[in-house]
Amino acid sequence: MSSNVRALFLFMMAVLLVAGCDSTAPSFDDATSDPVYAEQTTPDQYARGASGKVRALARHLEVEILASNSDFINEIYLVWPRLGREFYIGPDEATGTVVALPPVRRNSELIFEIRVFEPDGKDTGLRWRTGPPSRNADRQRHAQVTYLPGREVHVDFEDLHADGWGAADEPNFVDALFVVRPVSP
Repeated sequence: MSSNVRALFLFMMAVLLVAGCDSTAPSFDDATSDPVYAEQTTPDQYARGASGKVRALARHLEVEILASNSDFINEIYLVWPRLGREFYIGPDEATGTVVALPPVRRNSELIFEIRVFEPDGKDTGLRWRTGPPSRNADRQRHAQVTYLPGREVHVDFEDLHADGWGAADEPNFVDALFVVRPVSP
């Protein structure tokens, strides 16, 4: 094989290799590479939960669903909007359920979402996410995030649209509650 043919062959193999790499499905670790979801938050803001964001304190995490008080059924998900992926955790009614999350990149932002259903199971169409209010249809904060000693993150959701916050106790953030904590792989 002449050197020109060999060079062309190697070049074509490199192009095919790169194209093959680009066509692979993205991993869950890629979830926060999009700048839309990589908004700047200081460590102090994370520690106080002021951002409403959940940071992955370890690569391997679990979620424990806590007792909540809602007139609706709230299904809890971990979502990667940019990738169009989601991971179902369970309904808010499954108190005590512990679910291992797929491995994630340590210190990346985890976006949790609740989907609100009527008591009879009819989908209301309401979806609320952790993080900045701009992620929610009513532009209001629907998740309260608290970083606890012992490397646990407590997440409390409000499931009503802001138009329904007329009562003195709304938003009360007691409608879907869970804790995210590191686990050993």
